[in-house]
Amino acid sequence: MNVSTIANNTVYFSHGSKDLTDVAWVDHPKFKGVQLKLLLSGADTGNTFSSHLIKVDPLCGLETHCHEDQKELHEIVDGHGECVLTGKTICYTSGVMTVIDKGELHQVKAGSDGLLMLAKFFPPAA
Repeated sequence: MNVSTIANNTVYFSHGSKDLTDVAWVDHPKFKGVQLKLLLSGADTGNTFSSHLIKVDPLCGLETHCHEDQKELHEIVDGHGECVLTGKTICYTSGVMTVIDKGELHQVKAGSDGLLMLAKFFPPAA
């Protein structure tokens, strides 16, 4: 998987820009084999949303969880896997998008080549 296109690029605003090469990847605090890169924080977006690049190692995943106070949007960038959203299985391949409402249980598991996705939270994740 080539993560450099998004991870090492620039975000532009009317008032300036943010170099994403300076933003570190961090291990997910709960899920093994999952790394996060905070592309846009609430401070960057006037507290309207946050955007995270999520890299899931092959056959790893984000176990069943929910976000009580946030709507979430997944946009699959590369790789493949699946999402189980309130009991329905969605095939995750490049270009697929999934909207997850507040409080909806969901999980994501990467396939044998891993998974790269954008996750956006409305309002922003802490």
